[in-house]
Amino acid sequence: ILGYHINDNFGEEDSHLAVFEGTFNWELFFKRAAAITPEASYVCEYMHGTVDELISSARRIQAEFEKYSAQQIVRGRS
Repeated sequence: ILGYHINDNFGEEDSHLAVFEGTFNWELFFKRAAAITPEASYVCEYMHGTVDELISSARRIQAEFEKYSAQQIVRGRS
């Protein structure tokens, strides 16, 4: 996997919400992505939000990925 196309929803339709605004289990996703595909890139496809909200979402995604990547390093998997 070279990259992920990500957005969130409430499980009923492809709502294109910002990550963490719906019901998807992002903690599990980032844990597994960090372990299995640490070099993958992320493309966010959102339909709503201001530029500041989108930047905030991107920063949170980066922080979550880095948190789980660091855990993999500590466990000796990188």
